[in-house]
Amino acid sequence: MKHRYKLRFRREDIQTASGLLNALQQLFPDLPGFPDEELIADLATGNANHHAVVSDFSGSLRWDLIDEIRLAGLARLIELSLIVQDDIENAWMTCFIEAGLSKGLRQHLSAQAKLYIKTH
Repeated sequence: MKHRYKLRFRREDIQTASGLLNALQQLFPDLPGFPDEELIADLATGNANHHAVVSDFSGSLRWDLIDEIRLAGLARLIELSLIVQDDIENAWMTCFIEAGLSKGLRQHLSAQAKLYIKTH
């Protein structure tokens, strides 16, 4: 039986940089080096934004260590982030998607999300 990750987040949950970090840590609780100490310090002082979180995450991500369940969860989180053109959407587009998506992640994105990425 194929397992499917059930996204437990709403867009409101990731409106802040610390909310996005929390969502990513729930998806990837054992990702080495994420978050780094500088990001944690910047969040504590209010100096971190969505771009800092996504940039730190993308720098730590190892595509070869992600299972299908987490890929599906990450795809849902990205789709949730792309609903509105704002700081969250811009962070994913500029700090993660422009660097290139793995084939594995791409297959978990909806047709609507793939079209959005292609046209923006």
